[in-house]
Amino acid sequence: SCIYVDSSPENTLNHILNIIGTKEKVFTLNNQQSKYFNNLKNNFPNLMFFDNISTIKTVQVDVLYVSLSEQNYADIILNLQDNLKTDGFLIFIINNSELTNEKNLLDLIKTKFDIIQEVFLDDYFKSQTLILCKPII
Repeated sequence: SCIYVDSSPENTLNHILNIIGTKEKVFTLNNQQSKYFNNLKNNFPNLMFFDNISTIKTVQVDVLYVSLSEQNYADIILNLQDNLKTDGFLIFIINNSELTNEKNLLDLIKTKFDIIQEVFLDDYFKSQTLILCKPII
């Protein structure tokens, strides 16, 4: 199961749904009322929408995926960290310029998560980095 928070989710959400299939639930913000989302919902009945972060507090997931532009990553991640199973993973995508400018973000993340790997996505998204983390138990 996965909580997926992204400011422009079309492509990645489709990939995640294809990887997970229809057996596990994928939760995403209900900020997109479009034909695209309706088609996804028809093809993936396990896609669940939530209106805001506070409405999803009771769900436990294996993966928390966050990819936002010009949002407060730390607030989103810390608000959703209790939804992540102890053996789960946090995956977040951040713009390289934000990574450079937001050292406080990584310091804050490191108080709650062990950073396993930082992957610079030069071959795919030239200005972004994927950071893979596990909760500190």
